[in-house]
Amino acid sequence: MGGNLLKDQWQGANYRGLPIEEKNDSSSITAVTGETVQFYYNAAGVRTIDAGQAAGVAVEAVLAKNNVKNSQGRIQATIQDTSLTFTSTAFTTEVAIDLTVMEQMDNVPWATRLAALTANLTNGQYVVDYSKGILYGKKASTQTTLTNAAYNINSEVLGSISIDEFPAAAAAADATANPTTTSIRSFPFGFNGTTWDRLRAGVTTVTATLTGWLNALPWAVYNATPTVRTEGQGGPVQADVNGNVNSNLGTKIAGENLTTDRMMVEQAYTGIRYAADQLVKTGAGFLHTLTFSCNDAAPTAGSIIVYDNTAESGTIIYSETFTTTAFRGYTVTLDVAFSTGLYIGFTTTADVNVTPSWR
Repeated sequence: MGGNLLKDQWQGANYRGLPIEEKNDSSSITAVTGETVQFYYNAAGVRTIDAGQAAGVAVEAVLAKNNVKNSQGRIQATIQDTSLTFTSTAFTTEVAIDLTVMEQMDNVPWATRLAALTANLTNGQYVVDYSKGILYGKKASTQTTLTNAAYNINSEVLGSISIDEFPAAAAAADATANPTTTSIRSFPFGFNGTTWDRLRAGVTTVTATLTGWLNALPWAVYNATPTVRTEGQGGPVQADVNGNVNSNLGTKIAGENLTTDRMMVEQAYTGIRYAADQLVKTGAGFLHTLTFSCNDAAPTAGSIIVYDNTAESGTIIYSETFTTTAFRGYTVTLDVAFSTGLYIGFTTTADVNVTPSWR
């Protein structure tokens, strides 16, 4: 890289590099537009965002880019030839300042620099450090920003460097061929044996499109004595010597007798003895049995009638007639469903009883 010094060697400073005009490299003009630049003021030595400070307050505004160029965009801007424009009622008039004064203020506290560079300004006047991209001035209004700021800067062009191994940016796609040059991707791909497909995630509906599914085959390991795991530990699925996956019920399931450790199937019905008319159940149900009994040596003759209803009428499910002869209790199995209700009617007296078994 070659270049010509634009100042004498003794004029270099720690905060402001010695300007050099480069001869071997090239640059392009970049136009910065539409920038909003915030004002900052000195609040007891603290650089503070302007919240609508009054006219006459000294403030600073820092552009997003430094080294602002002139209207051509080729040389450093000055008050006589600048590309910087903005909309403001706070900063209205640029005034000239000796650049050596700017440089003398580089190595002082921020508050001191702001005060020194604005000491002789009147409201609305401002100065610009085009090298650093900073404006200093005294406000003429309560405006807090510069708006629609626009200016030219230079961007370096690396014309002498050619990078061949990086392809042009392109949208990711399925069936992408195996790369033969350097490729950078930020999205996961899966290899299907021939090409690369983007992996799918978050699919919550039934689909016949299976491209990109990462379908790893399940893998199990055989251990004669499986390793005992502790809380929070993971590990491979266990298999027996034939490759069958080991599985067992770690907790009891519905219908299992916890005391005898076996599955149980038991009938569950409600049974109450009645000796007079009775609405047993309202609504649909199931009648398993009727058990009749005699509690008198000479029972009263009559009948017991069972209805699919909520009253002593309607569809008869079963009817049993008795004489005055005593009898041993017996059970009639029906196993029938009823829909409206279960009602038992008596024409005999309380010396003949019935116990329905139902649910």
